[in-house]
Amino acid sequence: MKKKISNLKSDVLIFSGRINEIYLDLLNKENKLIFKILSKHDLRRLRDLLGGSISQEFGEEVVKGKVKEIKVITLGNKKYTQFINYEGDNKDGGNEDDGNEDNVKAVNDDAFNKVPNNDNINNSISSKSLNVCSIILRHSLEYRLDDIERNLNKALIALQRNVKNEKLQVCPGKGQFEKRLGEIFFKLSKESLEKYNEGEDLLEKHLIYESLYKSMPTNEVKDDSIDIYSTKVKAICYALEFVGTVFEIEDYLIGIPPKLNVRPQMNQDWDEDH
Repeated sequence: MKKKISNLKSDVLIFSGRINEIYLDLLNKENKLIFKILSKHDLRRLRDLLGGSISQEFGEEVVKGKVKEIKVITLGNKKYTQFINYEGDNKDGGNEDDGNEDNVKAVNDDAFNKVPNNDNINNSISSKSLNVCSIILRHSLEYRLDDIERNLNKALIALQRNVKNEKLQVCPGKGQFEKRLGEIFFKLSKESLEKYNEGEDLLEKHLIYESLYKSMPTNEVKDDSIDIYSTKVKAICYALEFVGTVFEIEDYLIGIPPKLNVRPQMNQDWDEDH
């Protein structure tokens, strides 16, 4: 363990999980800066700012990032740690880079007391300065920001899962897709009814198309909103299966519903002996 830490070339290590006390003590003795953050989203932002990659443990092959300066700044009555990314070309007219900028390795530790285990750090990033883009949201409370960011992440994952042949499988939203589908079912309903009258088709087919047509919404909002296409197809398949099952059933048992709001009869002679 001590050998692995002594062979570590990074001067700064960023963690988002638990750090074993033995590792912590050895890293302190080796004069390594250990920076712990609570949010995995912040870990990803630091990765985008400083370069490098996020690893589950030290033993993984990762890309090395670089940081020019780490300092504590005060804004209002709070203190913040500021990471300044390394810009290759010095355009300020100040001192030239001496080649001793800190190496950064980000470690993401999810397991209980699972600690990094070794030596690999990152390859160097390009000298081009990296920019981080921030989205300013309406709700600034921390718990609301986490919820919104989580929903954005879920939306991106859902879109990634619906890419086929390098095309995004989406359809118009807010009732636009359903209205178009209803028009198609209405047309099929009329055609199947004509074929039934001519003796070429079954009446059930017309009834299924008519049921689907009547179940579609007639109002729509025309804008650029989108929905996931696969969920729409699944909903249609479930609807077809349900309607088909209804037409397959020959006998229906209709029970008499119990009467509601009926007071029980009172025995007026409850106190008399018989």
